[in-house]
Amino acid sequence: MLLRRLGTRTFVATAPRGQQITVGPADVPGAITPGELLQIALAGCNAMSADARMEHALGEDHNSVWWVRAIFDKERDAYAAFDVVADPETGDKDVPDPSRVHAAISRTCTVGHTLEESPAMTVTFRDEIFKE
Repeated sequence: MLLRRLGTRTFVATAPRGQQITVGPADVPGAITPGELLQIALAGCNAMSADARMEHALGEDHNSVWWVRAIFDKERDAYAAFDVVADPETGDKDVPDPSRVHAAISRTCTVGHTLEESPAMTVTFRDEIFKE
């Protein structure tokens, strides 16, 4: 993953396959904040992990909406928790078994696994490591 500066606190992120997204403050048109990206990653991982189970229960053309509520701790300048909510449109079909949906997410959501583990992070500026 690569970030290249566009302007004050604004960057373009380029994924290894070439997709791009603008990362910046909330007041920059078209930009997504890093916190929003984190929430998108968590919701996307949950949704992708549950999709086969939802498709099995609701059909290939099912619709679902996933919500994320982030609980932010201002004192720590950190997210304290995330609530992820799935809202499938079931129509006349039975609601998917929540325990099976949760099991699929628990088994395959890498972003969720990573957040649960509080991974180590290294920050390097040129050749100097500031945080290990």
